[in-house]
Amino acid sequence: MTNASRRQYEARMHRVQAHIDRHLDAPLDLEALAAVAHFSPYHFHRLFLAWTGQTLGGYLARRRLEKGAQRLRGQPESTVLEIALSVGYGSAEAFARAFKAHFGHSPTQWRRARSTPNREVCRSRSNRHCAPTCRSYTRSATAPTSPSVPVSA
Repeated sequence: MTNASRRQYEARMHRVQAHIDRHLDAPLDLEALAAVAHFSPYHFHRLFLAWTGQTLGGYLARRRLEKGAQRLRGQPESTVLEIALSVGYGSAEAFARAFKAHFGHSPTQWRRARSTPNREVCRSRSNRHCAPTCRSYTRSATAPTSPSVPVSA
């Protein structure tokens, strides 16, 4: 593959990723996204998997959950249902189930942990910051600790 065609493929894939981020609240199917990239659905799916390391469905689910996590923190006045609908989930229950499977916390726990100033480092799959409500947290490296260097007399 030449550099020119590689750049063209990169531009097409970036266009698809931008389209996905702008339309997370809408149904996004393989055929529509392949049309954005000007590829056949089969070729697009192969390229997308090679490009991102994820299937299209896995990528969409991850982006929706990440965007939902950002909105939970950045829009405290919005309800979990409003955020779930804004990122393409049909109900708060479906969003909460997927959110907990991905981040290890319910959306409400996530929001509550983000509003506390004392943050911990989560050792869950997502390795995001969380509060002691997480069953797998440890103290952050930036948390105050006792000196490890012995003090000479």
